[in-house]
Amino acid sequence: MSLKRRLGFSSTRSFILTSIFTGFLFLFSTLQLPYIDIDRVFCAEDPWAVPGECYLFKRPGLMRNSLVVHLATFLPAGALVCFQFIPALQRPKYAKFHRVNGYLVLGLSAIGTVTALIISEEAMGGPIMNRIGTSVLATAIGIALLKAMIAIKRGKVQEHRAWMLRGWFYATSIITMRIILISLAHIIGTPSRAMTLSLAAALRIGYSIGGWAAFAIHSVSIEIYIRRTSPQYKSKAL
Repeated sequence: MSLKRRLGFSSTRSFILTSIFTGFLFLFSTLQLPYIDIDRVFCAEDPWAVPGECYLFKRPGLMRNSLVVHLATFLPAGALVCFQFIPALQRPKYAKFHRVNGYLVLGLSAIGTVTALIISEEAMGGPIMNRIGTSVLATAIGIALLKAMIAIKRGKVQEHRAWMLRGWFYATSIITMRIILISLAHIIGTPSRAMTLSLAAALRIGYSIGGWAAFAIHSVSIEIYIRRTSPQYKSKAL
């Protein structure tokens, strides 16, 4: 039996797209886990943080605590939610696992979203466009996951699936945002730690543009995917 069948996929396209989506999300979430250690990894001698960020996040207080909680909740949620999109684990045999894991993901996501809003007040300099962008993203994720929970409570499985996909596709826009950010940083300035001011300026501009662009890309693409994989669309195609 092929891997596609073992995982419960009937469509090769869905198998490939889901594998890419969950694969990137799982890798991103697990590889970022060491950043929870602010002092020894995130803000080490050769820091991963944007220049100037560690001045804020290394100091004890609300911002540091919010960053730690954000990473310690959203990253595990991102890894765990990948199992929710495997059809084989949605079968009655694994219903309890799917339900418990789902509630765990929702709880972690809620905490991670709230702390993201707190961090946005100061992160990347805290410009208004970044804060608005974070608020829009957090609201979109929150509404999508809430509607997903309401849908499954009412027994609307396809609606639940659609809203869960929306919520996490919105969330993964932060991965695409990083790709856009790095690309723009090379165009705008000199992304080298030898030139701290130039690096910080390039990354902050790229962050603002990349965040909005990535959210737009993900918002449109997930609607196309949901429409193309819905039972109604498949029946029309036949």
